[in-house]
Amino acid sequence: MFLKAFLSLFLVVLIAAGVYIHNLGIFEMQAPKIRFAANIYSNLKQPLNFTISDNLGIESYKIFLISNNQKSLVKTQNLKQPIKELNISFAYPKTRIYNHNEAITIKVVANDTSYWNLFKGNSTSAEKRIMIDRKKPFLQIIAHSYAISKAGAALVIFKASDDHLESVYVKTDSQSEHKFKSLPFYKDNYYIALLAADIRQSKIKSFVYAKDSAGNIAEVYIPFYIKKKRYRKTKLNIGDSFLNNSVASFYLRNPSSDISVDSGTNLQKFQYVNKTVRKQNNDLIYNASQLTNNVDQQQKINDFKIKAFHPLKGSVNVGGFGDFRSYFYQSKQVSQAYHLGTDMASVKKDNIINYNKAKVIYADYNGIYGNTLILSHGLGLSSLYAHASSLLFAQGDVLGDETTTIAKTGETGLVLGDHLHFSMLVQGIFVNPLEWMDARWIQLNIDDIIKEAKKDIDAETES
Repeated sequence: MFLKAFLSLFLVVLIAAGVYIHNLGIFEMQAPKIRFAANIYSNLKQPLNFTISDNLGIESYKIFLISNNQKSLVKTQNLKQPIKELNISFAYPKTRIYNHNEAITIKVVANDTSYWNLFKGNSTSAEKRIMIDRKKPFLQIIAHSYAISKAGAALVIFKASDDHLESVYVKTDSQSEHKFKSLPFYKDNYYIALLAADIRQSKIKSFVYAKDSAGNIAEVYIPFYIKKKRYRKTKLNIGDSFLNNSVASFYLRNPSSDISVDSGTNLQKFQYVNKTVRKQNNDLIYNASQLTNNVDQQQKINDFKIKAFHPLKGSVNVGGFGDFRSYFYQSKQVSQAYHLGTDMASVKKDNIINYNKAKVIYADYNGIYGNTLILSHGLGLSSLYAHASSLLFAQGDVLGDETTTIAKTGETGLVLGDHLHFSMLVQGIFVNPLEWMDARWIQLNIDDIIKEAKKDIDAETES
């Protein structure tokens, strides 16, 4: 009787201990997981990224290289403290193991901290076959605009080919992060890009880049003639009348979270609007232009017909593009800003005209610009119409190439009177509208370049 009771108690204690240990999780049976990056091509210069994860924690891992049935241990690490998720960037070692080989295999073995398997823990392994590719993509300039200037636009058409081509793009400033995307053009392996030099660029040096899946990058210089272009620097005196009327009324319609309507002077509000709000509004314009450019990436360009822009007939130019304006109040400089459009004035609520095929990518109120319409014309080219009293089209609408009234001039936003602020953008970069208002410039820099490129491509592909 006593023995039976003892055995029953022992069994209960054993079960309770088992449940307790199970709840602690130290005898967990789930092996770690290893996830490699999707890329299977490498030039062995860029690291291989992978992740090891485990519910309890990773205790150690090993990395092997396998080639021609030879297996080499190249890295091992025992962690001082268990980590549940470990992101590893593995740099390929310099070794003869992959000399003259087309592929290697990476094998990773990982162990966790579990007491399962006689206290040895759970172990897992995973392999990744890597195709070695050290060859750069082929790049060749086919045709390009003769010249480019500060805040100017240009066109380039080029050939890019690679068995694993990943991306092609253009840059006009090595210091800038901005990449001008290229679109497939006319025939396979040919691309076209409209590019621009930002007005803030001190030097213009343009390159075409092509990158493959292995990380190899080829670059070719575009030999543009750099036209010198200077923009005006103007000093504008602002007085109490402007601050008390235009700025105050604008601020009431656009209250800021940083400076409330009831606090801060009108001068402080102007400084905030002219710097911070202006940047926010320009960022919105940039993002709208970039969004439509992503859509453009899906189609092949065979031609690009664009007419000269003349949005306001019989108008007078009352503000030039590229003016760097310094604002003075009581003889003291209080703010600065670039004017990134051309101001045109006519009669009140005059018709704003579009002549080109387009899609409306923005139609709403945008801070200092007031009621604003942005049209996408393809190839990353956009036109902007600001301060309108009314917008006659909505976002998503598609326009033909017939003469169409798209809006009415007005004085919405931060303005002193009824006028049109007209801007042109190339992939989100403001450019000089005067180029796009000149039919001769369009002929020489767009139409003739495309015609020349097609002729050369046909000769190359049919020979």
